[in-house]
Amino acid sequence: MNQPSTDGVTPSTGNVARSCFLNKKYFIYWMCIMIPPDLSGPIRTLQAKLSVLLPVFNSNQAIDTDKLDSLCKDTYESILIDFPWASVTPSPHRLRAYSLELIEDCNNDFGLKDFSEEAVEACNKLI
Repeated sequence: MNQPSTDGVTPSTGNVARSCFLNKKYFIYWMCIMIPPDLSGPIRTLQAKLSVLLPVFNSNQAIDTDKLDSLCKDTYESILIDFPWASVTPSPHRLRAYSLELIEDCNNDFGLKDFSEEAVEACNKLI
């Protein structure tokens, strides 16, 4: 029997996640049913923006930092406007707020593919 640890995580948490993502279409279908109709548009828009941002940050290509800055600000603004009840956790905030500066100042306008998360976080002191 799985007993939760002190932080509330059970040994099966990973197994539950794996089973959810095993059949993506089924999982997406049920997740979409649970979304209130008035939020489906904003959620799709936010997902589209994030699906552009994350590969850009993780690329090793030259980045148009002006366009990236605009998309970062627009994405963050969308969260604040469309989901005023939600709080932005530190990880998405750092991604939006500091990755652009790291790309511009520390990586000569190239994506951050060659940096691990630890190296990216360590560069925050440079900013």
